[in-house]
Order: sequence, then C-alpha cells, then structure tokens
Amino acid sequence: IKMMNDEDLILFMLNNNEKITKETKKLLDKINNKNYIVIINKIDLENNINVEELNIDNENIVYMSIKNNNGIDELKNKIKELFNIKDFNNNDLTYLTNSRGIGILENCLNKVKDIEDSLNNNMPIDMLELDIKAIWEELGKINGTTYEEELLDEMFKRFCLGK
Repeated sequence: IKMMNDEDLILFMLNNNEKITKETKKLLDKINNKNYIVIINKIDLENNINVEELNIDNENIVYMSIKNNNGIDELKNKIKELFNIKDFNNNDLTYLTNSRGIGILENCLNKVKDIEDSLNNNMPIDMLELDIKAIWEELGKINGTTYEEELLDEMFKRFCLGK
C-alpha cells in the first residue's frame, strides 16, 4: 500500500478466470485517486470477473491475454494517454522510466531553448552558464549523478568571464 501511494502509475493486474476477493476490492478502492490501469489478463480463459463489482473507471481497464500476445498495444496506448506522451517516436523508451523523467527532460529542453534565445540575443557567456548548470543538474536527477563544478570550470576555462 505504501508503494502504491508513492508511484506515478499503478498497473493492477487481475486474472479474468478468478473471482474478485474482498482484499482486491480494498486495494482497488485505494487507487481511485491515482494514475492507474487495471489489467484484466487471461481473457482467453473463462470470465469470472464482474467489472461493475470493481468500482473503477471503465476507461482505466485494459483487457489482455499475455499468453496470446493480445492487448499489449492497448496498454502502451493507455500509458501514453495518461502521461500525455503520444508524441514520442522512439520505439525504445526504456530510458524514460516514469513521468518524472519525462518532466525533467521537458525542463531541459526549455532551458536549451532559453540558451538558444540568449545566443541569438548576444547575451554574455557567463549568463548562459546558469542555464547550462541547471540542465546538468536536471539531467543528474535522472541518472543519479549530481552537478560537478569542475565540468563547468573545464567548459568555460577558455572564456574570460566577468563578475
């Protein structure tokens, strides 16, 4: 339950051939205010789930048969819809593990655009340092590293920076 409270997305899998238990209903009640997708797997087997009994939004249900490779595209599309990432064209999104990572990259892109604008407006290089430093720190949040002052020192050692 604690993990469910901390996550950006909850994938809650049920087996189509098993009846819903009281414990399952309690867990489902706890995810209603979260980003969640209920996956009803094993749709190739006998149906023992009454969807009305689940007390969840039908828009958040994906029906699958992992055995028969059915429903995987629907799950991907639902995740893209929930996090508004429909514009990604890359087929390998393993480096973007959650919406937090996507938000960080969007912040970095905005900073890059700020740098481009600053360059076009002939801003002093020392002003650009702040945006570059911010990008570096943001990227460090994704891979677990932090900003190293030496990097910027190395990048800017050839420039005469005013105070």
